Amino acid sequence: MDRSLKSAGLMTRFLTPPSPAHSLIATLNGPLNPQSNCFLFGAIPPEIRHRIFSFALHSYDDASRPYPEYSYYSRPGYRYHQRINTNLLATCRRIYTETHDLAVSLNEHVFWCSSTRGPPRDFFDNPKWYFSKFTVEQRAAVVYIHLFTQLYWLERSESFRFFCELEDIHPLHLKITVRHTDWWFWELNTPLVMKYHWAGTFESMKKLEILDIELESIERDLDQMNTIVKNMVELFVVRAGSRTLTTQGNDITTKRYVGKAIYAYDWDSSSEESIYYSKQDNRWITGKPVQIPDPIPYVVSTIRWAKET
Repeated sequence: MDRSLKSAGLMTRFLTPPSPAHSLIATLNGPLNPQSNCFLFGAIPPEIRHRIFSFALHSYDDASRPYPEYSYYSRPGYRYHQRINTNLLATCRRIYTETHDLAVSLNEHVFWCSSTRGPPRDFFDNPKWYFSKFTVEQRAAVVYIHLFTQLYWLERSESFRFFCELEDIHPLHLKITVRHTDWWFWELNTPLVMKYHWAGTFESMKKLEILDIELESIERDLDQMNTIVKNMVELFVVRAGSRTLTTQGNDITTKRYVGKAIYAYDWDSSSEESIYYSKQDNRWITGKPVQIPDPIPYVVSTIRWAKET
């Protein structure tokens, strides 16, 4: 990662971000042309029009900007940088009125909560600064936030508490993913462990309706992860505002995939920081293998807490 970018990210922890401005919609004056003669507005029902606009403003993979194959953050569903084509908003005032915050509410807002485990970008682990670039109306439209986070960010740092206490950011849906490489000392083949004290942090998220916690391990550690999943269901009490979210009625989902057995690998680099899995030794080893190891099986379990209906 570029040192200047990393330094900028660290500096933002200690600075106060600017106050958000209002969206352009708040400054528009004068009568709005209903464009009744336009087929889009005159013949297509609003709910169908909304679906059309939603398709147009959904994020998509930027095939020209793939994530490095052996990076920590390249995984199923996250292989490319994302793009959102916002040309639709510049079409006319009527369309802008209907769509100005749609891209914000439709798409997930992803944070890679570690200085080295996510794609290089501004404010990679600082949601406060990321959302400071949003307008007042956009901040109110945020629905879905996804955190990829190492356990230290959840259990030991103040960052997670600061995130939950963000002013004017009240997502309805929060997803937290702990990847295999996010567990404590995974590279030393240490048994999986997790503390649960951070469950009380959600109380300040007053509008939260769904919490998904996604835990990942390699097949070798499945029994350890299953024990943690069981403990979370029994011991993890999630309160959001005045509500208590519950796992009742929500099945634990389990998925498997075959993924890479080496991380931080660059054949042309002289660095020895890559980590690979040796099937022969049944363990992770730091260094460069003689050849790229075969993929290995991963297991992902997702627990959902939701408000009672």
